[in-house]
Amino acid sequence: MRDLFLTVLNMSLTASYIIVVVALARLALRKAPRVFSYVLWAVVLFRLLCPFTIPSPVSVVPSSQPIPPEVVESNKFYIDSGVPAIDAPVNDYLGDHYFEGVALAPTGFKADVLKNAAVIWAAGAALLLGYSLVSLLRLRRKLVGWTPLEGEKNVCLADHIPSPFVLGLVRPKIYLPSGLGADERDYILLHERTHIRRGDHIFRALAWLAVAAHWFNPLVWLAFHLAGKDMEMSCDEAVLRKMGRDVRADYSASLLRMSQGGRLPAGPLAFGDGNPKSRIKNVLGWKKPALWVAAAALIAVVCAGAALATDKTGPLIGHDAAGDSPKPPPFVYHAPGPAERWVDYLEHPEEMPWDGSAEIQLPEYPDVTFRWTPDEVSAITDSDDLMLLWGMPVWNAYFCDLDGDGYRELYATVNVGSGMIDSRIRMFNYRYLSFCEWEDRGVHDYSLRMEGDQLWAVERDYQTGEVTREGPLERTETGLDIRDASVEAILPGTNLTFTLDTQGEEHSIRIKGSVGGEPLAGGALWSPPHLFPEYPCGWLSMAYPAFDDGVEGHITAGWTDESRTSVMISTQRMAALSSQSPAGYWTVTVALDGGRVTERVLHDLDEQKYPIDQYAHPGGISDEDAVKAAFTAAKLLTAAEDYYWNWTAEQAQS
Repeated sequence: MRDLFLTVLNMSLTASYIIVVVALARLALRKAPRVFSYVLWAVVLFRLLCPFTIPSPVSVVPSSQPIPPEVVESNKFYIDSGVPAIDAPVNDYLGDHYFEGVALAPTGFKADVLKNAAVIWAAGAALLLGYSLVSLLRLRRKLVGWTPLEGEKNVCLADHIPSPFVLGLVRPKIYLPSGLGADERDYILLHERTHIRRGDHIFRALAWLAVAAHWFNPLVWLAFHLAGKDMEMSCDEAVLRKMGRDVRADYSASLLRMSQGGRLPAGPLAFGDGNPKSRIKNVLGWKKPALWVAAAALIAVVCAGAALATDKTGPLIGHDAAGDSPKPPPFVYHAPGPAERWVDYLEHPEEMPWDGSAEIQLPEYPDVTFRWTPDEVSAITDSDDLMLLWGMPVWNAYFCDLDGDGYRELYATVNVGSGMIDSRIRMFNYRYLSFCEWEDRGVHDYSLRMEGDQLWAVERDYQTGEVTREGPLERTETGLDIRDASVEAILPGTNLTFTLDTQGEEHSIRIKGSVGGEPLAGGALWSPPHLFPEYPCGWLSMAYPAFDDGVEGHITAGWTDESRTSVMISTQRMAALSSQSPAGYWTVTVALDGGRVTERVLHDLDEQKYPIDQYAHPGGISDEDAVKAAFTAAKLLTAAEDYYWNWTAEQAQS
């Protein structure tokens, strides 16, 4: 029910925009026949009842999802109406008042609020439908004793009704007051039959259903009232046009007389009466419109209908012909890839004037221009201008592929709020048209920066500004986070067995098993510090799978210092065991905090004389391979060292 209510709420908010535009268009069409403004209300009805949308490049509807579904399960309130001038102040207000009221509430508070709102909405809709049923039964009681009108099909006379009306949906009937004069019946029957011929009885039922579904929206009630007036007036005009004589005076007198008998009970299947004052005024002032007026009104209505009944779309690269984004693949963890800095006012304010703008095109989206301004980032195509991110301001913007699909996402640091301002990270995936945000209002601030070629996130205490965490930004199943660089986090599922060589003084440890779910091909050998003084915390030799060029072999590794914050791996043994000479080998240092390569050195190879890809072993080591090897080595170094010192302690006790 919660998801249904969110869908209805988004439809209602979008329709509110349409209602305002139609109401203004109705004023512009006041000199034209009322049937044209009546037709526009059908567009409103479509937006209120149809959960799907029709893409069109001529649409003027800024957004069909003002409240994105992802806000339900996240710790934020915001709207995305597609109009920055509306979004910015409204979101600032929601952010400040949300924090004041519920920021410290337990997780799921907002989802519970929406669930409770859905229950209230359902109860209101049920109450309104129940009231309609009661009204219909009351009207049925007024029809007791009705008699058919002689010579007319589906026309009945009733004694206790104040005015003519149509009742029924599948087989509608016309009910006339018994006291209606015979001279009035011709144009009154023509009026009611025009209703039936045009399908107004069906339109009225659907309109009432829309009111029941959107009862919380006052603009929907206004639309129901105005559409009813236009329906009746357009029907009056049809009667005056078809009658062979001028009946305006008699027709107006009948409307006035019938209005004095009381109003019909409200209901979805019975309609008539309308607003007698405006109807009489419209009838008395009616004259046959000029052809050019009707033609101009028709063109205006067709154009307005196409622009209001459809949603914006454009030739989005990576999207299908209907403008829909492809379905994102199931989440798979990918190590953070290289990032590209686009705009960074936090670190490089000298790059452009503050009130300037920046544009860029990416190879993966060749027909799209991305534009940054201080308050928003948008994607521009030949027929569309789509706002991706907004903020007050947008401090920086980066492109980085963190989900491994080959298409870079857009990441930015933004400020949000007015009385209370917080800093947060926002992401937009243009390929899938998806958005996510990382914020912890009033508790932490988040910002982005570059570290080498990696995109890093910084978490600060909101009150003190002290850094509480920092590291490579990563995508998770639930959003964004700082990559946990600990060995346990990167390599879970480790299963090792140890064999200690107790002969002599060496006490090396042979290791077998698996690390991070991958078996140790050929095992590993750890040697204590006294065997290799250059490695104060132990030395490791292990077989390692293929690197970039498919070469397999042994590598050695050890901690760079006693702080155990970084590991240096070496391919010297791999080069020594090769049949080629001269041969070069690599040493690569990897910082475990963030999992980044800090140094890469090629040894024992004259690069001017010998090509690296032929005489170095391996020919190249990617950052991803180096980090993976370093974390595997760190796990083995830690585990073997723990095993060794535990054994040493046991020997001392015995």
